Amino acid sequence: MSMAELLLTDYVSKRRTELESYASRDNANEAYIDRQNNNLRELSEILDLIENNEGMEIYRYIDDVWRNSDKKNPELAGITIVIRTKKIGMTSYLPINLYEII
Repeated sequence: MSMAELLLTDYVSKRRTELESYASRDNANEAYIDRQNNNLRELSEILDLIENNEGMEIYRYIDDVWRNSDKKNPELAGITIVIRTKKIGMTSYLPINLYEII
């Protein structure tokens, strides 16, 4: 589990505990409880998406290499990543300009 997943899991867990404590009060506001439950449900769905993304490990590795390369040499304009899906055959070139996306 990545640090981001761990932090989000911890955050959701703490907010659930706090909400359960608040909901046990006699004067608890139902509308507030409903909103917070909805927020926690959405955060849990996001966490499930992160945890269930099979390609996330590859993305994290690429992101780490990219950031480390950029730190070592800030003049680099890009990095080339070759992903082989077969032992032999042609490789396609896919230019992705992150500066246009980010």
